[in-house]
Amino acid sequence: SLSGGSFSDWIVGGAWTDVSNTNTYLGAVEVALSGGSTSGNVLGGTYMAAGVGSAEVGTINMQISNTATVQGTLYGGCYINGTGADSFSVSVGDVQIVLTGGTLGTVVGGSYVTRNHADAVVQQGHISLSLQGGALSGNLYAAGQQEGASSLQTLSTTVQIAAEAALAPGITISGGYAGTAPSATVQGERSLVLSSAAEYSDTSAVTFADFDAIDVAAGGSATLGALQGSTTLTKRGAGQLEIQGATGLSSLILQGGSLSLTEALAGASVQSLHMQAGTQLQGITGTLFAGSTGQTDLLLTVDESNIGADSAATPMLSGSNFTLSITGAQNAQIDLSADAVVSVLESHRDAGATSWITLTDGLLEWAQEADAAITPTLSVYGIRVSGTNG
Repeated sequence: SLSGGSFSDWIVGGAWTDVSNTNTYLGAVEVALSGGSTSGNVLGGTYMAAGVGSAEVGTINMQISNTATVQGTLYGGCYINGTGADSFSVSVGDVQIVLTGGTLGTVVGGSYVTRNHADAVVQQGHISLSLQGGALSGNLYAAGQQEGASSLQTLSTTVQIAAEAALAPGITISGGYAGTAPSATVQGERSLVLSSAAEYSDTSAVTFADFDAIDVAAGGSATLGALQGSTTLTKRGAGQLEIQGATGLSSLILQGGSLSLTEALAGASVQSLHMQAGTQLQGITGTLFAGSTGQTDLLLTVDESNIGADSAATPMLSGSNFTLSITGAQNAQIDLSADAVVSVLESHRDAGATSWITLTDGLLEWAQEADAAITPTLSVYGIRVSGTNG
């Protein structure tokens, strides 16, 4: 625990070994910096120089607060040095890094490894980074950094950012790895959580990378400068998310709120789209072919806000020159099973009105009811599909 002073060398929470055939075993490690500054690096786990050896660390907890300043790189895990092929065994449990004040430069949430022993692996648990305040002036890589043939394996990563945290323009925040990382893997989910019920002001000048899920809290809104290295994205939370560039996405799951893609995503590149009730997706262009074998796997769960009486309502999908083409029942499902949705349909029926289930404000190609699987069977409620309006 450091509350002041000035340092220029390493600050290490675990062990420092520079002799071959050294084995270290640590339980829980805690590092707390609440003041002072260092131009050197800060390490949560064990430093292992060149040579054969092993290191085991149970859990690592790092707290950066008040006026603490780290100009070097902060590493949450272990540091495996040496460019040779010496074998090693390293195990790190869960890592938690919390920034509530002060300033951090580059952050590597997990371990660093530069060895070239192809069979040697650093095993890591869940890595969590929470930026609740303070400032981040350098890049952040949640899982770790791999530069040699020895690999890193991480259970999962989470990066949580509050609106109060200051993010420097032009930096990259990644749920994955820095370095060449030819064999580094994250076994579970790489998630980004924007936890404030507020508008984020710094995220539009930041590049985000390697996230599988993004959660925006209810009442929150954020624009990301770009999303790179992600092919699958799950949008969670009731907040609003805008991504300025995300052309590599092919699978989208919307579980809450709205997602807007400023740099339009070609409909033909989307292989899977699942939208839960109350969600909205904007920014797809061209034609999204859904339905028959080999085309997009489509599930649209309709909300009562998507149903108008004799007129269009709020669309689930919208975009520039966008066409939703539903061509077969195998992989296209329209879910109307929510009680509130059935109630709206019945009230329109009883009033003699036609229910307009508004899937898109673009062009709809849907020749006949059988082109998609509609659940439940509406005839049970005395309701029939009378046609589709393109």
